[in-house]
Amino acid sequence: MTNSPHPATVFLRSQEKGTKMKKLITCLSTLLVTVSTSLTAFGHGSMADPISRSYKIFLDNPETPQTAAASAAIAVAGTQAFYDWNEVTRNIPGYDYPATIPDGQLPGAGRDKYAGLNLARTDWFATPTVAGPRVCRFFTTTPHDPSFFKAYITRDGYDPRQPLRWADLVPVAGGETATLAGSCGKNSTDCHCGTSGAGMSYYMTLQIPERVGRHVLYVTWQRIDPNNEVFFSTSDLDFGGVDYGNPGAPPIIPAAVTFAFTNQWIGGGQGGFRITNGSNYTIRGWKLEFDWTASVDSVWSGVLQSHIGNHYVVTNAPYNEVILPGESVDVGCTATYPIPGLLPTSIIAMGSAPGAPPECIGDTDGNRVVDGADLGSLLGSWGQDSEFDYNGDGTTDGADMAVILGAWGPCP
Repeated sequence: MTNSPHPATVFLRSQEKGTKMKKLITCLSTLLVTVSTSLTAFGHGSMADPISRSYKIFLDNPETPQTAAASAAIAVAGTQAFYDWNEVTRNIPGYDYPATIPDGQLPGAGRDKYAGLNLARTDWFATPTVAGPRVCRFFTTTPHDPSFFKAYITRDGYDPRQPLRWADLVPVAGGETATLAGSCGKNSTDCHCGTSGAGMSYYMTLQIPERVGRHVLYVTWQRIDPNNEVFFSTSDLDFGGVDYGNPGAPPIIPAAVTFAFTNQWIGGGQGGFRITNGSNYTIRGWKLEFDWTASVDSVWSGVLQSHIGNHYVVTNAPYNEVILPGESVDVGCTATYPIPGLLPTSIIAMGSAPGAPPECIGDTDGNRVVDGADLGSLLGSWGQDSEFDYNGDGTTDGADMAVILGAWGPCP
């Protein structure tokens, strides 16, 4: 007679096998996702220590930026760039980075998506740093080899208030020491090992030189493969010893504005202002001003802030403060006026643009240099009420020319 196992024992063994099978299926599923991801994405990552601009904003949550610099960066290109913090990458033949990425666009790798990283500011989060050997960590969500690292630091005398250029960078020894390590260990049974769940990082000992004030650590992670994929990382360092002061309010830039009636009746009418952002920078918060010998009865898609005499000031509503480059917002109103077709005059609009460079008075052509071309434009409007009437006295004259001459040269 054969002894049969107790039914409870059969149940427990079956349950144990089922549990093991579920764990195996989970691991296989994770492996499949990892393989499919690595085939398309290959390596991804950024500096974690000292932390890069993109990774810091991601960790702080792009929806709730913690610094003015982060807010300004998000204003330039939106939040998605910082959810994709580990994809600041290009495919560059022959490792000739300067031929592909222009000066002023190094942090964002010359990509519009990451243009917010290019802002030249003194309020980026910065890691306190001293000279000497420093163990640095490049966090990778998908490691790959063969590859190599190179590190650079800004030159002595670098001004963080100026856009980063290739000529500002000098090599830092130590990128060749990069070694991949993680929390798993060789014999780990965790099916996440080798993927983002393992916290894999490249560790390298960089020889940080003597510096004063704020500087930038620029790290490249170059794959050795036919695509020549390379990742860029920008970390801000603070060696101390320099007070840069308050970076101040975001620059104010002009916006184009037009007015047209949409309906008129005896004694009044309805019309609308269209404000268009013709710049390359996102406007966050705008203001519309005009003179009108009429009584404005109502305003929508805007807030009537003040009415003094014939002068009106309207600001954005909470839902339309943002005007992307090339886009417009419409502000409607009704008004009472005695003369049919009476139009508003002296209409101007402007907006706060966190990503724009500081205003440069005298730079009439927008090339960030006050020079002979700007002086020629002023002379062409001599004696007129023009945009070159800097002192607002109604006439373009010698006083305004003095403003241009006083600002001569590159803009700050």
